[in-house]
Amino acid sequence: MSIEKEINLDSKGKVTLRVIVFRHGPKLSAAGEKNAKAAYFDDSVRQGFDKLDAKDGIGLARVATSSVQRAVDTANIAQEELSGTSHRTKEYIRKDEKLEVPFQPLEDAKEKKYAADLGRIVAMQKEMQPMIVEEIEKEYPDLNGEAKEAEIRNRMDMKVLSEMFDEENDPFPARRFETTYGELADIFAKRYFGFSHHLNLLDRQKEAGGKQPAGDPYLQIDVTHSFPVMAFLKKYLVFEDGMSAEELASEEFFKKTGGIIRESGSFEIDFINSDPPKIKVAGEFYPGKKFEGLIDLEKMKHGQEKK
Repeated sequence: MSIEKEINLDSKGKVTLRVIVFRHGPKLSAAGEKNAKAAYFDDSVRQGFDKLDAKDGIGLARVATSSVQRAVDTANIAQEELSGTSHRTKEYIRKDEKLEVPFQPLEDAKEKKYAADLGRIVAMQKEMQPMIVEEIEKEYPDLNGEAKEAEIRNRMDMKVLSEMFDEENDPFPARRFETTYGELADIFAKRYFGFSHHLNLLDRQKEAGGKQPAGDPYLQIDVTHSFPVMAFLKKYLVFEDGMSAEELASEEFFKKTGGIIRESGSFEIDFINSDPPKIKVAGEFYPGKKFEGLIDLEKMKHGQEKK
């Protein structure tokens, strides 16, 4: 697949819906308890929000989050920051989960198979942590404090994800995970495939003279975790040069993205109401290393039809 370039994908006027995928704030330690937050958690999330394309505009903005507490805490801060903008906001009541705030549910951490893998992932991280620390200290001898910790946790996540990606491509894998990365990817594929079917409706609401300004995309902030969103990109992203992420070795994939989405980091998914719809991705996981591409909608459609 090649990227069609006749449309100005950066034009807000052509974007019906903008989804900002926003990773939760930092844990206390890379291989530590999942809800133990770093002392600088709030500051990190606010700094991450400041980098989002979420301040301009007066259109509808809403927040969705997984039920993991550090994601909920991140969503609380995002909602608070949104209240200081001109965006309209809408709250959702979740009846089946005990969340501290009424957010639209985002079912990325509720899958039972993936939940069973979390213990394995933490064990793998603890096992590899000494080796990763040694690697980082050799590569970045002047790095310390929060920056060093961030590099350690990013490298650990990449190592685990690489094993998950490579396991699925191995015809005779010694399986370590209950969940394949393809299954993990499809948690988000189902959500975003559904969004692609509502673009005409959203545009008609604008044309009918509703509250949404014609040139302002609807804004959705999805607060989530690194593993499901990186799996989604690995399975469905086609880079601007036409390379399919799924066909790349994990090392080459991470080279093109600049690594993984960082804690309090984000990337954008723009839904463009063309015929057929286009879903553009733009991110910068490492300073100065931007990447762009399109989601392979046909592959995503085929995956949903198989279910």
